[in-house]
Amino acid sequence: MASGYEAATDEEQALIDKFLARTERYQTLMVDAVDRLGMNRINAGGGHSVTELADTVLAAADAQTAMGRSSPSW
Repeated sequence: MASGYEAATDEEQALIDKFLARTERYQTLMVDAVDRLGMNRINAGGGHSVTELADTVLAAADAQTAMGRSSPSW
């Protein structure tokens, strides 16, 4: 593990555990919010290349526009 968890002191392990718990909670809240709002969610894991991810993002953006959503103002 990149955090060096096994070599960490008990106190350091507790900090790592808290960080991971907070990160998992944040991820759950974000997925719930995205789903509740009907937004597209893209899985960036699974060993996809940058090109594959970029194509997925662009396709999701096109789909949102195609569904009658207003264009972003940026």
